[in-house]
Amino acid sequence: QERLRSPNCNEDLVKTTSSLANIYKSSFNRVGEKRLQKMISTMRERMEAKLGNSNNNAFRMRRLFKRYDKHDTGRVHFEDFRNMAETFGMQLYDDSPMALYFVYDPEGTGYLEYEALVSQLMSPSDLAFYKGYVDYSQVGGCIGKNES
Repeated sequence: QERLRSPNCNEDLVKTTSSLANIYKSSFNRVGEKRLQKMISTMRERMEAKLGNSNNNAFRMRRLFKRYDKHDTGRVHFEDFRNMAETFGMQLYDDSPMALYFVYDPEGTGYLEYEALVSQLMSPSDLAFYKGYVDYSQVGGCIGKNES
């Protein structure tokens, strides 16, 4: 059974009687939509600054998530996500990460399915490369899978 630490009390969430979905919802209610969107915006800015302005941002973002998603499930564990955010200089305290998981882990599994979050963190052209599409924005948008 996965062990999740509560950001509020430093106790294992698996010992509580509440489901993770309920804990996420409670945190989301305390944080609110506006503060959560600000947190995502700050994450985007920090990730862009850390990744730089190079052509390999999609590769670097994919590699970052794969470092924590060793079984290629498309999901990142709550504690791994917190650690990953810290590598970008973001200290996620209190209810903020729980509120984020309310949005991206509605079933309360303890894992964030990161594809949707990545789409909010990356520019459209970087996202196209991240997903394996070639960006032909000058001729009308993304078309076809990259065959290389």
